[in-house]
Amino acid sequence: MKVTEERIFFKLAKRFDWTLFLASILLTLIGIIFIYSATLSTGKVGYYFWKQSFAFGLGLIFMFILVFSPYTFFREHIYLLFLFSVFLLLGLFFLGTVVRGTRGWYNLGFFYFQPTELVKIFYILILAGYLEKEEKNLDEIRHLFLPFLFTFVYIVLILAQPDFSSSLVFLPILLVMFYLAGVKFSLLFGLFFYLFLTIVLVLFNCYLSLLKEKNMFFVFFEQVMNRSLTGVYFLLGIFILLLIIYWFIKQLKFPLRRKHFFIFYGLLVGSFFSSKILSLVIKSYQRKRLLAFLDPKLDPLGAGYNVLQSKVAIGSGKILGKGLFSGTQARLGFLPERHTDFIFSLISEEWGFLGSLFVLILFFILIYRVLNVAHEARDHFGSFVAGGIATLFVFNCAVNIGMAVGIMPATGLPLPFLSYGGSHLVSAYCAVGLLLSIHLRRFVH
Repeated sequence: MKVTEERIFFKLAKRFDWTLFLASILLTLIGIIFIYSATLSTGKVGYYFWKQSFAFGLGLIFMFILVFSPYTFFREHIYLLFLFSVFLLLGLFFLGTVVRGTRGWYNLGFFYFQPTELVKIFYILILAGYLEKEEKNLDEIRHLFLPFLFTFVYIVLILAQPDFSSSLVFLPILLVMFYLAGVKFSLLFGLFFYLFLTIVLVLFNCYLSLLKEKNMFFVFFEQVMNRSLTGVYFLLGIFILLLIIYWFIKQLKFPLRRKHFFIFYGLLVGSFFSSKILSLVIKSYQRKRLLAFLDPKLDPLGAGYNVLQSKVAIGSGKILGKGLFSGTQARLGFLPERHTDFIFSLISEEWGFLGSLFVLILFFILIYRVLNVAHEARDHFGSFVAGGIATLFVFNCAVNIGMAVGIMPATGLPLPFLSYGGSHLVSAYCAVGLLLSIHLRRFVH
């Protein structure tokens, strides 16, 4: 009996993805060290250090529970997951605690739980389960209604908190998982065009709201975006213009179908109204943050302050850094949110370029192993889950690090495993647990 148990143990140990596991652990330990460094001057060093350490331990417990549980269990209960996650988000409006203007946490006494982080993992599982089930029917638009409905419900509930940054990640996940499921390219391109145009319109509207001197074009567009009747006239004018272009193209005998004309116009209208809704949800300080990355010097003491100080911290680290616990930007309080949003800036200051490069290499290894899990999974459900988690990690890393170096807007998305935040860390280890579970069972039939 003992020999059999030893064989099972060694068999599991051999199948276990130690690289993925150790990369996650090492990133977390680095994060805890720099959270300690970031909070040395706050007088609450132990508070942040021990809370993150507790979340680390809790995350490992949930990770091992998921590792030794069959991941296929979630495939059979996607609608229950959806209802449970909606219940968690709706409960925030009645029992939620407001932190930094967002009603997004449950106060559990010893721990603040942010359900949005866990809902992101649920969303990936729900989407993966549905796409695998309907994989042969995804060429028909009607079979994509439910994924869009899931996405819409989550985004609306999260924006209502309001938590603009967390709502951003759902759309890239949807786009990538559609691609993995084999949704036709024309639909993917249409979805990408809709998202791109919506973001451009939101940014331009934010720019207009902060612009002091405006020419006639800017005044007209501001009225289009902010006055309902003017917006309707504008859309009607666009429809007539596109109709003329369509007629002209048809006269040239170019094979353009009528439905493509209406789809294109529908995407324009959808982007227009989506951008109007987002512009209403976004608060004034968020508008300034969205534009500060374009030119932080326009508001050096306001919205641009964080980005400017982050760049100073990164640049001052040079090649080898100033040394652990010796970052002057952090010690003197110039670098804001250094234990959360701008922890990468602190790492760059204290460990320099080589330390930052080491962290980036760890992230590269982590993402590579996640993609390997997706490639080797024994079923499409596992591949879709791993692909969704890879997208979640990549998006968070790209936005957070891009924000630190000034090429992305300051949205407040955490850096996976590194940024302070118990709910975020626990959910990240839940994701790792799912990945390891998929990898362990890749040869099971």
